[in-house]
Amino acid sequence: MNYLISLVLVGSFGLAGTPAETDLTQLNRELRTAIRNGSLASAAELANKLDDAVQQRYSAWLIRDADERVREVLAWLPGDMESLWVNQEPFIIKPEESVGVLWGRPIQVYSMDRLAALDHGNMYRALGNATVRLVVAAGRNLREGQLGIPGPMTTQDVAYFYFFADPVKLPSPDESVQGRPVWRLTAKIDSGASPQPGVRRTQREDENWIALARPDLLILVNRRELLGQVLKQADGKPTTRALAADLPEWAHVDQSAPFWGLRHYTAQSKPKRGEPGFGLADLPRPDGSAIGVTVQFDPARQRLEIRYLSGGRPRQLNLDRQFQVEHPETGVWRLLSDVQARGPWPVHFALSTLGFGEYR
Repeated sequence: MNYLISLVLVGSFGLAGTPAETDLTQLNRELRTAIRNGSLASAAELANKLDDAVQQRYSAWLIRDADERVREVLAWLPGDMESLWVNQEPFIIKPEESVGVLWGRPIQVYSMDRLAALDHGNMYRALGNATVRLVVAAGRNLREGQLGIPGPMTTQDVAYFYFFADPVKLPSPDESVQGRPVWRLTAKIDSGASPQPGVRRTQREDENWIALARPDLLILVNRRELLGQVLKQADGKPTTRALAADLPEWAHVDQSAPFWGLRHYTAQSKPKRGEPGFGLADLPRPDGSAIGVTVQFDPARQRLEIRYLSGGRPRQLNLDRQFQVEHPETGVWRLLSDVQARGPWPVHFALSTLGFGEYR
């Protein structure tokens, strides 16, 4: 973003006198004065400050209604969804950047890898240069987490909600569901079969559906039945919601974090008595008494926090190399990681605890 664009955005925000707006106005005034006086070094420094301030304000404007949109998604999702995560760090879709290029931005990888793979990337390219202001994803039918990090996305039911800054333009749809245009798209992905030495991993064709729910909202699911459920809920007045508000996990996650998520374990996702891991969790697989897990990540500070809610104890043999493990209260284990120092592995681990793998 350059100085001229900054000036346009300063004007478009309608400076009305709040502290943040006053700061922008003051910076703008000082910059104009420095330019008139020929103080180029001072002008350059002030221009950078103004640019940073405008970008921060623009990002805040993009996610101004994030809480409301998350509540909306929770109301649309079926009540048996087990996991939810929210990426509220806006970004621009750049089709020329492969998913591999985004390795250092793992949250963006998990936000876009499925969309980028479908139909050989044609839909992804159609959305090129569009600004995604918020991504919400949810999953159900989650089984044991992958021990390999990052693991492949396998047979879970998933739904992704992409909120754009502006209406999106797409090619002609394949069909209509609940009166919304829908596209059926496929990709060849890892089958999820157990790896065998010397044997090439098998692939399968994965079907997905994308619906244009509103001009600025795309919903991507891997089950047509799930899409019908979501759109039916969106058209009605839901009396229930996914991940009930009284679940204990909500008290352990900061919903203002740029990325946050939670998962409530079902009986099917935990080992039974007598099975390996029942008494001592091999995270990302939970133990038999686990309640849930929460994740929050601040990309600017590169600080990751996982809270594992269980009366049992996680096995720390591997965790200690990547996390600072704390036990702040009964039934809560806190895992902290400096991603700047550790690299993206802890973030992949965190997504795996939420039941998500890479779409590959």
